[in-house]
Amino acid sequence: MWNTLLIDQFHDVLPGTSIGLVYEDTRENARKLTEQTDQLAQAAVSKIVKNLVPESEVEQVIRFRDGLDEVSLPTHARVLVVNSLTGTGISVMPYSR
Repeated sequence: MWNTLLIDQFHDVLPGTSIGLVYEDTRENARKLTEQTDQLAQAAVSKIVKNLVPESEVEQVIRFRDGLDEVSLPTHARVLVVNSLTGTGISVMPYSR
């Protein structure tokens, strides 16, 4: 993944001096990289949750990215919020309605 990302940041892509085919490839690579990193992040969050909460209590693990994902939960849902963007590690906050 890193190799693809770094190749797509090559100096001809950034200033806009490449041919059209290069930009098509770069857009497709970016789409695939986004998909792959989303899968890795979901797997990481799932592992974290499974280490924090007994597996019998976990119905579903949802990774929510503000502005990108829409999540609808039933009113009886018990929620565990995992914030990976704290800068000091991962913070966890249990939440119930």
